[in-house]
Amino acid sequence: LETTIYFVDNQKSQNALHYVPRYGSNPHLARLLGERYPRLLRMQDHAGNTPLHIACSMGQEETAIELVKLGASLCLPNENGITALR
Repeated sequence: LETTIYFVDNQKSQNALHYVPRYGSNPHLARLLGERYPRLLRMQDHAGNTPLHIACSMGQEETAIELVKLGASLCLPNENGITALR
C-alpha cells in the first residue's frame, strides 16, 4: 500500500496527494495523507510540480491552505521555474 501511495501514476511520477486537488476541494483528505505521509508534500512529478502547485493551478484554495499548514513549500519551483504562488 505504501508504494501505491507514493507513486499512483509512475508515468507522470505523481503520488496520491497530487490527485487530491484534481477531484475537487478536499482539504480533509489532503490533511490525512499529509500527516501520515509527509514526504508526499514535497514530491515533484515529471514536470516538477508538487501537490501544492496542482492545488493552486486548479483553484483549490482550501486544499492549498491545508497543504501549506502541513509544511508544503511555497518556494519550490517546477521545471519552468514557477512556484506554486505564481
